[in-house]
Amino acid sequence: MKICFIGNSHLGPIAAASHVVSSGIPGLEMVHYISRTYGALPLKMFSPTDVESFPYVKIENRQDVDSLINVDDWDAFVIVGFGFSLIRLVEKWVEFQPDSLGVDLGGHLLVPGFVDAYENECMDSTQAVRLMRRVRDMTGKPIYLVPAPFPAEWAGNREGEKFRPFRAIKASGEEPAAISAFERQLRRLPGRRIKPIKQPQSTVTDLMWTDEAFALGQPSERSETSFYARGDFYHMNKTFGEIYLREIVSVVVADLGMSESTEKTGS
Repeated sequence: MKICFIGNSHLGPIAAASHVVSSGIPGLEMVHYISRTYGALPLKMFSPTDVESFPYVKIENRQDVDSLINVDDWDAFVIVGFGFSLIRLVEKWVEFQPDSLGVDLGGHLLVPGFVDAYENECMDSTQAVRLMRRVRDMTGKPIYLVPAPFPAEWAGNREGEKFRPFRAIKASGEEPAAISAFERQLRRLPGRRIKPIKQPQSTVTDLMWTDEAFALGQPSERSETSFYARGDFYHMNKTFGEIYLREIVSVVVADLGMSESTEKTGS
């Protein structure tokens, strides 16, 4: 079984755990195409009838890093991050928020008839959805979405404009509203024959926060170069990556029908 991962920085901790996870399942191969800020080669995908270049997915220019994907070589595709997140939804609420939300985030209010369309556009305009739509045009093979992580829980307690909407949601107890809106976006994905793989509950606390133990930004690290000092509440560590990857593999293996005997023998 061959799984092709395509993602941005949120794929990093997942990719780091691939050797540990795959070693327990003979016959499983995972390859990761990670878009980087210093990437130089745009990702290209091709099928027998089509070819597409993705200029916003930049791969390193190295001999051991390929930037060309033949869709026929893979059994499933997993898209990681690329802007599809609860964080994006909350940040968009700062501009236009549902008038039913029990907190003032400072933006304009939307009556119910406009909320769904606005939130749909927030997610449909992400690189993740654009990429998944195009991959779906090229192949009928399974496509999975791994959203970017929930915010680290300290984002709901920290001072500063960057954290204001998260602090307001936490203080007002509006986590259920945020999760409900995000879950609705995840439910829309199967309509495109794309399946979301949710963040494992073992990493989540109080509905919409990632347990601080999994955050790269640790409140105890206050040096100027630390992730916490930079206000990075959205990148997680390798432990988080391994937990999530085990969940991803479990879902994909089950969907593709790899039996327990196949997992053990690699046949």
